Amino acid sequence: MKTNRTLNNAFPIVAAALGDKLGVKVRVGGQDAGTDGDIIRVPAYDGDDPDYQDVAWGYLAHEAGHVRYTAFDYFAQAASLPIRKAILNVLEDVRIERRLAERYPGTRLTIEKTVRTLIDTGDYAVPPPEAHPAAVLQSFLLFHLRTRELGQTALSDLADTAERLLEERFPTGAVTRLFGLLSEVPALSGTRECLSLTDRILRMIEEEVENEEQRSASGGRNG
Repeated sequence: MKTNRTLNNAFPIVAAALGDKLGVKVRVGGQDAGTDGDIIRVPAYDGDDPDYQDVAWGYLAHEAGHVRYTAFDYFAQAASLPIRKAILNVLEDVRIERRLAERYPGTRLTIEKTVRTLIDTGDYAVPPPEAHPAAVLQSFLLFHLRTRELGQTALSDLADTAERLLEERFPTGAVTRLFGLLSEVPALSGTRECLSLTDRILRMIEEEVENEEQRSASGGRNG
């Protein structure tokens, strides 16, 4: 009990010190991690959770990347359409984590530990086959890009499963063109570029779905 109490008292101090190193302000408290673009919130210490420290450091590093590198105005633009905001978030998360690791290499391992915990707790999981296509697309982008672009190999199995589900639920042309568009991810230099790619992905899928519907309708008439 004394150890837990000591850790509970020390954690805000250590978190603030790490925040200073990363160039961000940190507040400890509540249950959720996040940032308003200025101050990072990290959940209060949970002495009953043996994985708390790894997860908390991972959230802190991730949110520090947003504070340092994200232009939040573009998220406001995307907020009116949930799938648009979701895709932007995946692309931006990958971009800022890569950039953060270039300056602070230790954050790569810190965030990987958080990812492994999210897998173990089921917070990272592929949606069921009957899930909405938007959920299928978001899941694929999340696991595929984190595996390929960030080297988070613990997500490999989820990425493979999500890709198979994507192929089942989306037209072949959409899947092929999506992989082509995702080849541009390593070159994304800012939040604006992530939003531009988001919109191109959404337009492409709309085109391919319309093409598929037209082919189906044409085939039905010919039959």
